Amino acid sequence: MLYIAFDETDDFAHGGAYDQYIGSAHAENAMMADLWKLLQSMPQYKDKTSLLISCDHGRGDKVKFDWKHHGSKIADAHEIWLAVIGPDTKALGEMKIPGQLYQRQIATAIAKLLGFNFEPAHPVQEPVETVFK
Repeated sequence: MLYIAFDETDDFAHGGAYDQYIGSAHAENAMMADLWKLLQSMPQYKDKTSLLISCDHGRGDKVKFDWKHHGSKIADAHEIWLAVIGPDTKALGEMKIPGQLYQRQIATAIAKLLGFNFEPAHPVQEPVETVFK
């Protein structure tokens, strides 16, 4: 398991530097593509590794000026995205499924990919089953 957290997009958004925000997002996307290509070039990881890519919070979209902020006072800032690629993942493209998925399902999904059953002391959701074969 490797965890990488990028924060440049968040820093640039809070600063209102939209051009830098977009540039940083493109750079981070390119880094993830490079990481995937590297993993697929190494026999010990090729076709044995999954990447789950997400964010820790969303940004409001209802009021366009609010793209700089997040938190409970920003409409829709609770919405996040999840991208998954790997041998245990269906290649479905962008999915729009009925119902609600939650950020806390990511931990259970990671545990399942690693062959574990994640059962913390507090209630959690089931793994994001829709992305696995």
